Amino acid sequence: MTLSAGVTSMAPEVERVSSPEDRNSLQPSELLAVGMGAVLVTLFFMAPLVSQLGSGITAPRSDPKMNAWVIAWGADRLPHFLQGFWNAPVFYPYQNSLAYSENLLGIAIFVAPIYWLSHNPFLIYNVALLFTYVVAAVGTYALARELTGRRDAAVVAACAFAFAPYRWAQLSHLPVLATGWLPLALWALHREFRAPSPRVLLAFVGSLLLLAFSSSSPAYHAAFFAIPLVVVGCVAVHGVTRERLWRFAAAAAVLGLLLAPVMLAHLRAWADRAPVAGDLAPYERHSADLGSYLEVSPTLPHAGWVPGVGIPEGRCYPGTVVVLLFLAALVPLGPTRKPNRWRWLY
Repeated sequence: MTLSAGVTSMAPEVERVSSPEDRNSLQPSELLAVGMGAVLVTLFFMAPLVSQLGSGITAPRSDPKMNAWVIAWGADRLPHFLQGFWNAPVFYPYQNSLAYSENLLGIAIFVAPIYWLSHNPFLIYNVALLFTYVVAAVGTYALARELTGRRDAAVVAACAFAFAPYRWAQLSHLPVLATGWLPLALWALHREFRAPSPRVLLAFVGSLLLLAFSSSSPAYHAAFFAIPLVVVGCVAVHGVTRERLWRFAAAAAVLGLLLAPVMLAHLRAWADRAPVAGDLAPYERHSADLGSYLEVSPTLPHAGWVPGVGIPEGRCYPGTVVVLLFLAALVPLGPTRKPNRWRWLY
């Protein structure tokens, strides 16, 4: 016993040295700091709205008012385990009437406690709108941090995505603003390929679920997020083991099972209004074209000099600073800039 104790006390302490990959990983404290910073920046930019959270509205249009009502309806149904959720008190006697438009359940779950205390639909709508900016910033920071390993580049990317002119032009369309879950899902995709983890895979599925449930229907945002996910996945899958592919297949199966009931509700509603839904003219009239990427919202300060083509739903200009940074990223700067497949892909 004495000899054992002596040997133990004389043994040198071995300090665990983290690998460069560990040191480069995104830490929860760092993500929390980014989230707090995103909240402060959002409150600064949205100061007029913050001053009247319980009574103001972002635009004199019907969309925010309808979205406020839908979120309040979802918050009201949550304590009842969503009983009667699809049969909202509109368009009686039609069934699944909520499926005629966005259900916004992925937004309602975050602001429901506020509604239970206040019963103010405008308050929860405005809080949800501010929340979309924070999610967009945090999700993009995580993605850029994973791809570049640099905090400064991640901060720039977060600001570029969360506060782009395009999002300013969509202030009255909450489902369009609620796309911040996409970069978070892409972060989880990259992270899972680099360092597999059940928590990361859960974040991947959860992000896509929240993205789908924050839209007009799961198929609406699914059409958008499927493109980058498939493209990134095809590039990242090179050299991946069969075990990891099975993990993703299982995650995709779980995602499909969770989305299936909602998809069926929307398909039934679509079948009920098939004669109206078959008219593609409204979709064509509001679709963006190449000229839309030069169009800026006239409400955006100091942006009147940018030419545009005047499509109501097509103000897609990403921002002058973003375009310049994009061009700068493609300029070779000698041996210090290493080849990076993700720079070119993104």
